[in-house]
Parts: sequence; C-alpha cells; structure tokens
Amino acid sequence: MIPIYLLIVAFVQYRHTGFIAPVVVTMPLVAGVAAAYQRPQTRPITLALAIMTVTFCLLSATGMIGEPSTADPRARAVMTFVSLLAATFGLAGISWISTLSRDYNLQQLKAANDAILENAARVRTALEAARVGLWDVPDVDQRQFNVSESFESVTGYSGEEFSRIFGNVEKFVHPDDLEALRAAFAAGRSDMSRIRVDFRLLTRARGYRWFTTRARYSRNANGVWRMTGSLQDINVLKVAEETLRAGRDQARAADKAKSDFIAVMSHEVRTPLNAVLGSVEVLKRGQHDNESWEMIGLIDDSGRGLLAIVNDLLDVSRLDAGKMEIQTAPTDIATLVSRTVEFWGPQARDKGLTLGIDCSAAEGAPTLLLDAGRIRQIVGNLVSNAIKFTDTGSVNTLLTVHMLADGRLEIGISVIDTGPGVPNAIAEAIFVAFEQGPSNASRGGTGLGLFISRRLARMMGGDLTLEPARRSGAHFRFTLTVDPADPATAIDAPHGDEESTWQGLRLLCVDDNEKNRRIIELLLGKLGLDITLCASGGEALDICAIQGFDLILMDIIMPEMDGMETLANLRRDANSLNHATPAIALTAKVGQDDIDGYLAAGFNGVSAKPINLAELSREMSRVLAARR
Repeated sequence: MIPIYLLIVAFVQYRHTGFIAPVVVTMPLVAGVAAAYQRPQTRPITLALAIMTVTFCLLSATGMIGEPSTADPRARAVMTFVSLLAATFGLAGISWISTLSRDYNLQQLKAANDAILENAARVRTALEAARVGLWDVPDVDQRQFNVSESFESVTGYSGEEFSRIFGNVEKFVHPDDLEALRAAFAAGRSDMSRIRVDFRLLTRARGYRWFTTRARYSRNANGVWRMTGSLQDINVLKVAEETLRAGRDQARAADKAKSDFIAVMSHEVRTPLNAVLGSVEVLKRGQHDNESWEMIGLIDDSGRGLLAIVNDLLDVSRLDAGKMEIQTAPTDIATLVSRTVEFWGPQARDKGLTLGIDCSAAEGAPTLLLDAGRIRQIVGNLVSNAIKFTDTGSVNTLLTVHMLADGRLEIGISVIDTGPGVPNAIAEAIFVAFEQGPSNASRGGTGLGLFISRRLARMMGGDLTLEPARRSGAHFRFTLTVDPADPATAIDAPHGDEESTWQGLRLLCVDDNEKNRRIIELLLGKLGLDITLCASGGEALDICAIQGFDLILMDIIMPEMDGMETLANLRRDANSLNHATPAIALTAKVGQDDIDGYLAAGFNGVSAKPINLAELSREMSRVLAARR
C-alpha cells in the first residue's frame, strides 16, 4: 500500500503543482496524527509530526515550494522529490506510531486479563474460605448441575455426580430435613420467591454436615425453568448453636434446681420455725419472771432473724426468675411509714438508740396507689440496717411528698443514722447480692437486704441510693413517683395488731404436722373459736361429711392427699355440708405462683407459715366478712 501511495503522490505533484500536492501529502498525516494523539505514550512524537506537516503546508501555500515554472522539468522533478520525501517521512511516522499503539493496546489487554484472573482467584479463595459452592441448573427438568470449583471442595461431589444425587435425593439428605427441603423449593417455584433452607447433606468424606442453600427459580428466554443458587457449609455454626442451646438448657435446669431447692428448704425451715415462733406467741400471753422474758425475747429475735433470711433467699430467687410482682392498692403513706418504723422501736431501745420519724411533710397528702408490702419491706430493711450498724446516737426517718406538674406525686423516704457510715469507694458494692461492707463480718447478715430493696424500688419505677459519705453516719434515700388513688376507693391502710375474737365460730384445721396443729389450737383457742383438728386430707373429708364448719385452715403439703386435692374433692361434692365453706391455705410454700395456684384451686385466702397471728387474724376477718 505504501508504494502505491507514493506513486499517487509523485503523479499528483508532477502534474499539479501548487497547493493540491501538499494537501494530498498531508491528508494521511493528519489522519495519523489524530489517531496517534489518543495515546499518551506517543503524544510528543505526534506533536512533532504535526508541526512538520503544518510547516510543509505553509511553505506550499506561500509558494516557497510547489510553484516552479511549469515549463521547467527540473523544477518539477525537484518539487516531486521533496513531496515524496515528506510523504515518506509522514508514512514512516504513522507506521511507527501504529506500532506503539498496538503495543500499548496489547499491554492494556494483558493487564485487563491479569485483573480478571486475579479477581477470579480472589472469588475462588473467598468461596472456599467461606465454604460456599455455587451451582446452576439451566433446565430444571433435565436436572443437570453446573457447579463451581468450591462446590466440589465443599461437598466432595462434581457437577455430574451431584446431578445423579439430585435424582435420588432421599439417600443423601437427612430424613428429618427432607420434607422441609422439598417444601421450601416447592414454595419458591410457586411464588417465584427466594429460597433459604438449612438441611443435612451426606458428603463424600465427612458424613452428614449442615448446609444452608439459597436459591431462586427463573425462566430462560425460551420459557425453560432455570434454578440458580449457592450451598454453604454451616456445620460449625450449627454445632456451636447446639452447644449454646445445650448450655442454655443446662443453665435453665440448674436455675430451676436452685429455685426448687430454695423452695423446698424454705418449706422445711419454715415448718419447724412455725412451732418455734408459734410457741413464743403463746408464751407471750403468760406471766413470767425477768429471766424468762429475756429468754423468750432471744428465741423470738433469733427465730424472726432466721425467717428473714429465708424470706430474703426466696425474694432473690423470685427476682432472678422474674416472678416478683408489684400489686398496688390505695394506701396512706404516712401511716404505713410510721407503723413500719415503730415496729423497730424495741430493737432501737435495746441498743439505747433514739428512733425518730418525721412525716409532717406528708400531712394532707392524698392516698396513693402503692404496694404497701414492698414499701414496708424496703423501709424495714433500711431501718433495721441502720439500727444494726449504729452503736450510739440515733436513727431518723424522714418522709417527703411533692406534687409534680403532671399530677403524680414524688415520695422521698430518707433513713439517716449516726453510725460509722459507708465509704464512697464501696457505695455501689453494698447493693450487690451477698456483698457486705467492711464492718459487716462482726454484725452478721446475708448481704441481701439492700440488693433486694434496690431491685424492688426499681421495679416500682423508683430507686434506692446512698447519699455521698457524711462526716458520720449513712444516709439512704428511697424515691418513688406514684399516682394518687381514687378518693372513692377504700384505703388499704396497715392494720394494727389487735386480735379479733369469734365466739362459737367452728374452725377446722387440717395439718399433717402435730406440732403445727397444737400451735393453732393454742393461738386461736383463746379467741373463742371452736377448733377441730385433723391430720390428713382423707380425715378432713370424713369429718366434713358429718359436721359443718364456718372456716377451714388447710395445709398444702401433706402425704397421700395434699391440700389442693382435698379442697377440690370437697368443692365437687355439692351435697357436702362444707361444699361452700371458705378455706384459707395455711402453708410454708408461699411463692407468687403458688399463691395464684391456691386461689385458682378454690381457696379464699392464703396465710404463711410461720404463723403471724396478726396477719392470720386479718386474713380470717377478710374471708369471713366476704362470706357474710
């Protein structure tokens, strides 16, 4: 092509002098320059050729070359030679530039190919590291699998082998997972939705392993169903999940065993305590010398201390299990706090302490919706702790009530003592279960009182805090925001310790423990009650068949026939004289779930062991009043 081009240039130049020849010469140069300038590597040379071409054109245009006398053959020959020389240099430059461009294109192509191979290697490495295999079935009816390299490393099967497996899937998918696998793919095909299902696949070398597959159906252009997806080995995750599940089940079993143990031990401890504290209540009714009174007081204090420990353990168990419930009722907060603090008066006087209480800031406050029992428990814990750790001085309780803008009321109860105080360094540690301050070792205690009190305060939407260390003593503050009660609702004010008398009231006491029956007889016999005792559920049914009663006190844990079964038999007999007789569960098993169960079984009330005569009297009065 180059010789032909040069011949054309020579002919044109020889026959047509002037501007035509330079144009013919420079046309390929211009095209070559335009093409070569696109490559950064050839731009300097391209610019040089462009300058040369422009110069040649200018010389031709000004007549310095290409305008010899038409009659002078020598001039024509010289001009032709110059044109051929310029065209030759131009074509050589274009050829060189084309070579550079080709090499550049080859380099770019090789770099792109290397990048593709590198990306493919990275993808393959990532799939193998993640234990993921890719698969594709172009025609679902043909069931011919195309799989990635990682698929074979994950399962041990090639595409051809897996195609045969898919036709006999029952032998390779775990029987327990087969139905779920088929259902997932059927739903994915009918709904055209994404499929995700976990199943166990029998691999070539490692037996059954857990896999998760993600897939989707689609239609090819020819209408054939296509299925594409991935298969990931998740056996490690499943094993870890099973391990965690087993650990969780073990933890639940251990927690249940702990709760059951605490409940059983509570019952077993409460039963003898019932006899101890019941006997003390009976002894308090008699006349004794000073030494006897001192011994009775020691027995009473020790028994109630042991009962407090049992109650704390039960509360911790309920809090951990999330079974502690807050039950509100209209309450006079000033009366509640005053009587709670006054209960600890004898202990304070025994240590020579001044026990003060100031409820003046709550005068005129409306009745409030409170859980009186839990408020009493928190305040009692704070006051008893203050008395225990204060050797001289006083323990003062301050009650404040503030009306908020939204109509609710903020209660603040501060208990301030003159004891050794609590260092700031352990201000939070004392609220941890079983943690005690440095001076607790010599004073006893389980370290549960403050832990339980704070948990209860926060369950009610309040908080229990220790104010910053004082020069002497400690300042605990319990705060709570509550709603005012409906003025028309009766106030559930704390009751006094007055014992009611029921002359001629017929009472049946059912308890398999002889000591407990005797304590009931001694405690209630002096209140004018006509008491009948029996030792089993069967005996109670026999007595109830021939004699009517006004009230039944029933133990729950009894051999052969427990209290709930006994009451159920009594309620089922419509002809019984005691079919509708109110019954109170008198038991040491008094968890919230237990109490709910007793009430659901037909009991009209519940009273705990060890027997607190004032509480039992109040429950009896309530049940009998409801019957009337």
